[in-house]
Amino acid sequence: MSNQIFDNAMINYKQIIYLWSKIHIISVKKEHLRLKVKLSQDTVSKTAKEERADIAINAGFFDVNTLLPFMGYRDSNYKVQVIRNFPGVVFRDGEAKILKQVINDKENYFQCGPILVYNYSEMSDYSYFIDNKNLFDSYIDDSPAPRSVFAEDEDTYYFIAVDGRSDKSRGLHFKELTSWLLELKIKNAINLDGGSSSTLFIKNQVVNVPSGNKRLNIPFGKERKVSTIILGCIV
Repeated sequence: MSNQIFDNAMINYKQIIYLWSKIHIISVKKEHLRLKVKLSQDTVSKTAKEERADIAINAGFFDVNTLLPFMGYRDSNYKVQVIRNFPGVVFRDGEAKILKQVINDKENYFQCGPILVYNYSEMSDYSYFIDNKNLFDSYIDDSPAPRSVFAEDEDTYYFIAVDGRSDKSRGLHFKELTSWLLELKIKNAINLDGGSSSTLFIKNQVVNVPSGNKRLNIPFGKERKVSTIILGCIV
């Protein structure tokens, strides 16, 4: 089931029900959008409003104590060394590119993953997460969960958030999310930080339902602070 609830000449936003989960998807033609990654340490909505962004989504994984990225990252204010053989998103001149391996730490970038779809094909090898046990306390696909995804095809960027951990939307496993992305015929898609971090912002409002975090005393439906954000401005 699909429900288109926001549309104009530049931005298309839809809600889709898939496998007992609500998926929020924003699509914008690349020619109409300029992107950047920004170190935040605050909520997605507050940072997006301060930056006057039209679209924003939480980006990379972070240390919950410092709110700083613990994987490779670089912008004008902060840098963490690239993790060898690890995927991510590179930003150049307002454009973004999903890479299977980030190797140039001279450009703005952040590392995350796993890559779910690459060149229109399923990426089922998540070994770089399993093998890098120092990055995660447990495998991040043990159960269905809220998800955030950045994706692209030849001429369009996609910003995707899956609601989860509620009786109205259970969340998705990576395999389930990948199957849906393949149905959309999206070229490349990479998993961002999920769980309570998942936040999708458009035109001055958060459109998904953040899952909250009991350990951090963040109620269901309320945003948590995140470390990095992809920001998009319509041009």
